[in-house]
Amino acid sequence: LCRDWENIAQQANARVCLIRTGMVFSTKGGALAKMLPLYKWGLGGKLGKGEQYFPWIALEDMVNGVLFLLDHSECQGSFNFTAPNPIKQHKFNRTLARILKHPAFATIPKWLLHFILGERANLLLESQNVVPEKLLNAGF
Repeated sequence: LCRDWENIAQQANARVCLIRTGMVFSTKGGALAKMLPLYKWGLGGKLGKGEQYFPWIALEDMVNGVLFLLDHSECQGSFNFTAPNPIKQHKFNRTLARILKHPAFATIPKWLLHFILGERANLLLESQNVVPEKLLNAGF
């Protein structure tokens, strides 16, 4: 579906910037806000084996990236909006637990994630080693 939308957008007689995001994090909402209570209660943990790359971006960086593209008319095409240094999920888990000063020993097995989230579990379990190379090369 997204590819269809992108193809249609690129047929427009205008500059098109396609933004592909990692998980957008903010303490004010979204995935991170939902994760924080679990970690504070000691229920945070790695997802599956935790070896999958976990693309993410801070909300502030996401907004600044969009503003950058709006200000730079020479930019067009597809842009990955992720943190520039890919991280594996188990390292993200340890880092968040350390920042919050709460343990995160749990391992949430793949089958449980699939039971709870259905097909959406694949978004958390499939490795996506993505970097914002084109955005950085443009000067962001």
